Amino acid sequence: MNNMEQVVAYIKENIEEITKEKGDVAYGTLIGYVETLTIIKSVVPESDWKKLGLDFDLDKRYLI
Repeated sequence: MNNMEQVVAYIKENIEEITKEKGDVAYGTLIGYVETLTIIKSVVPESDWKKLGLDFDLDKRYLI
């Protein structure tokens, strides 16, 4: 696992934990994590999205 894969895995683990919580702070944190993954997707080639586990619509999965 390379560094970027580790970072993405860590963020996704945190997303899973934060979605168990309720409230504005938890939702704001969730938005921050999703934005971070969105930034990562914007700087890595699309061909690497699947390898990183980001080959899906982040907003639909985590925010809707």
